[in-house]
Amino acid sequence: MRGQISVEYLIIIGIALGILIPGILFFYTYSQSSEGSTTNAHLNDVGLKMVATAKGTYAQGIGAWQTLEVTLPPEVTRVYVSGTELVFVYDTPSGLSEAVFFSTINMTSPTTDGNITAVHPGVTRFRFTSEGPRVLINETA
Repeated sequence: MRGQISVEYLIIIGIALGILIPGILFFYTYSQSSEGSTTNAHLNDVGLKMVATAKGTYAQGIGAWQTLEVTLPPEVTRVYVSGTELVFVYDTPSGLSEAVFFSTINMTSPTTDGNITAVHPGVTRFRFTSEGPRVLINETA
């Protein structure tokens, strides 16, 4: 009689673990992918705002400038411009990824490698200055 009760408890515990462990793995995997999509959506918002600000500054003419304050997620490792492209490099659970935003105007940075900020998470202010054929983007204090 005691042996039968022990076997029944072992079967119940086995079934419970058989349901619980895959559920935990599914939740963990889902939360990891959700984190990456949240970062991607946030960078999409920031990138579109930056391109729109660059276009607006360009339209105002030489010498015009605007300041944009955005919040960069901690996953961002590099922000740079290359001609008509604004690029955010960021970490994902599966490795580095890039968010690229295209513009119809040329953008430049004060550095030769195209970096426009010393990347740090949190609030970052960017200054957009129209230089005629292009817009200079750099970080301000």
